[in-house]
Amino acid sequence: MPAYNPEIIEKYAAQLYNRASSIIWKWGCIGMAIGGTAGYFVAKAIGYPHPPLGLAILAAGIFIGLFAGRSVGTDRAFHLYLQAQTALCQVEIERNTRRQ
Repeated sequence: MPAYNPEIIEKYAAQLYNRASSIIWKWGCIGMAIGGTAGYFVAKAIGYPHPPLGLAILAAGIFIGLFAGRSVGTDRAFHLYLQAQTALCQVEIERNTRRQ
């Protein structure tokens, strides 16, 4: 049977944190793309009455999409953060209860 090695669990937890962080970034970018596309089509549908207004609608779509995407990404990443914390907690329990 292999020996217990807490460094492996700590490395696993670090990888989970990195994946969770990248999920938030990816969903933020997806949200920006969808929001920008929606903003473009809304601005185009109203006929761009004034160029600054069309750009403002486009920018609003991008920002709304960014925040919505980031929110979705944060919700999806929460499970990975929780899993990492559980693994780290188990390592600490092992350290604190190990016989000296």
